[in-house]
Amino acid sequence: MNYTFDGTTLTFSNGRKFRIQNGCLDISGEDWITSLPDMPQLKKLYCEECTSLTSLPDMPQLKKLYCEECTSLTSLPDMTQLEELHCWVCTSLKFLPDMPQLKELHCGVCTSLTSLPDMPQLEKLHCWGCTSLTSLPDIPQLETLYCWECPSLTSLPGMPQLKKLHCWECPSLTSLPDMPQLETLYCRECTSLTSLPDMPQLETLYCVGCTSLTSLPDMPQLEKLYCRECTSLTSLPDMPQLKELHCEGCTSLTSLPDMPQLEKLHCGVCTSLISRKIFED
Repeated sequence: MNYTFDGTTLTFSNGRKFRIQNGCLDISGEDWITSLPDMPQLKKLYCEECTSLTSLPDMPQLKKLYCEECTSLTSLPDMTQLEELHCWVCTSLKFLPDMPQLKELHCGVCTSLTSLPDMPQLEKLHCWGCTSLTSLPDIPQLETLYCWECPSLTSLPGMPQLKKLHCWECPSLTSLPDMPQLETLYCRECTSLTSLPDMPQLETLYCVGCTSLTSLPDMPQLEKLYCRECTSLTSLPDMPQLKELHCEGCTSLTSLPDMPQLEKLHCGVCTSLISRKIFED
C-alpha cells in the first residue's frame, strides 16, 4: 500500500493517518501495513501485531523498539542508538544487527534466531522460547539474564557483572561459567547440568528438577537454598550463613552439613537421608 510522509504525519492510500508525537510512532495492531518510510528523527516505535510487516526502515536516532508478534519480520536495520528492544514472537526473525548502545533486550519465541550480536553495553537480557539459539556472545556488562525454554543452548559466556540468572528448561546446558558477582540463581529442569561454578557472592539458589546435578560448590554467603527433585545430589557443602533449606525429593541425599544459622528446614521424600545433624548444641 502506498503512503506519503511529511516528516510528522504518515498517510496511507486508504486514508489512515499516523502522527509522530514527541518522537514516538504507534502503529500497533495495523496488520495491513507492509512497509514504512525512513524516519530519521524517530525515537520510539511501537509496531506490535503488524503481521504483514516484513522489514523496517532506517531509523538512526531510534532508542526504543517494540515489534512484538511481527511474524513476517525477517530482519532489522542497523540501529546504532537503540537502547531497548522488544521482539517477542517474531518467528521469522533470523538475526539481529549490531546494537552497540543496547541496554535491554527481550526476544521471546524468536524461533528462527540462532545467535545474537555483540552487545557491549547490554545490562538485561530475556530469552524465552528461542528454540534455535545455540549460544550467547560475550556480554561484559550484563547484570540480569533470563533463559527460559532454550533447548538448543549448550553454554553461556563469561559474565563478570551478572547478579541474577534464571535458566528454566534448558536441557542442553551442561555447565555454567564463573559468575563472581552473582547473587541469585534459578535453575529449573536443566537436566544436563552436572555441577555449578564457585559463586562467592550468591545469596539465593533455586535448583529444581536438575536431575544430573551431583554436588554443589562452596557458597559462603548463601542464605536460601531450594534444591527440589535433584535426584543425583548426594551431599551439600558447608553453608555457614544458610537460614532456609528446601531439599524435597532429593532421593540420593544421604546427609546434611552443619548449618549453624538455619531457621527453616524442609526435607520431605529424601529417602536416603540418614544424618540430620543440623543445629549446634
